[in-house]
Amino acid sequence: VHRKEEPACDWTYQKLFLEYTYSMKSIKNILPAIVYGGSDGAITTFSVMAGAAGAGLDPKVIIILGCANLASDGFSMASADFLSEESKDKANEKKSFNQALITFISFVGVGLIPLIPFLFALVVTLPANKFFLSTLLTFMAFVFIGYMRGYILKKNKLAMISQSVGIGTLCAGVAYLVGHLIGNAL
Repeated sequence: VHRKEEPACDWTYQKLFLEYTYSMKSIKNILPAIVYGGSDGAITTFSVMAGAAGAGLDPKVIIILGCANLASDGFSMASADFLSEESKDKANEKKSFNQALITFISFVGVGLIPLIPFLFALVVTLPANKFFLSTLLTFMAFVFIGYMRGYILKKNKLAMISQSVGIGTLCAGVAYLVGHLIGNAL
């Protein structure tokens, strides 16, 4: 009697599936901090830059304002996230710290995206307007955040992308308009 042997890789696929499932649950647990930090990082940094660009400020000033925003607002967001977590019943200090750290890393990581063209322009000549490239990269960051929300939460990806892009666009538009109006008034 000839027995058919089970492929040795079956266990590997099961193990990979279990690891994937566990990692998705882990990501789902920290997704709010990632979205909170990342979205706010992109929105506030780009909004500060849009306001400065709307006012016609020098690109170096835009970089200074963007970097100052990343440092101060990133730390502020992480601190507020920590205090918020600590304010819950049965707060866990380690969990609160981890949430705050994820918020900070997400804020700075995604918030750096709008600054990339301005930073590159310090060392190379860019083929397009820095503000246009910053807008495009920030738009792509919002698309990515929305897509990941839809993917991880198993929700409509297009709806999540639209929500992220819409909110980000509205915030940036208001900042640009205010910067433009105040810049012209002064």
